[in-house]
Amino acid sequence: MIRLAKITGLTLIAVLLTLATQAQTSKSKTPAKTPTTKKAAPAPVKKDVTITLKSMCEKNVMVYAGDKAGIRNPTAKAIGGLSKNTLYLKTYDVVCILKEEKPASCAEIKPGNTYVEINISGTVITVK
Repeated sequence: MIRLAKITGLTLIAVLLTLATQAQTSKSKTPAKTPTTKKAAPAPVKKDVTITLKSMCEKNVMVYAGDKAGIRNPTAKAIGGLSKNTLYLKTYDVVCILKEEKPASCAEIKPGNTYVEINISGTVITVK
């Protein structure tokens, strides 16, 4: 009977040590993070805008002007050398110089933009 009491006492000490160790490790754990849902940004409002396109290049330049999605299959327009042209677009549309039916340089039309210029070599387009 005495031997049973010793085992019970030792068992009790072991159980208490185990519980104390678990209590210490549970305090150091970080709380579970809850997933957050982010709302998507609203689509920008497209407004009509009149753009003046000036070509400083002496030769003709092929240009695409329109929606960004249309750049994958662009409809090219030839812009004459040393010319000034008027484009009717919407904000967030693009104007791109095309080389072999692929965009070489693009400019995005943002609210407040009214002037786009092609450089003298016909390789870069900028919004001013």
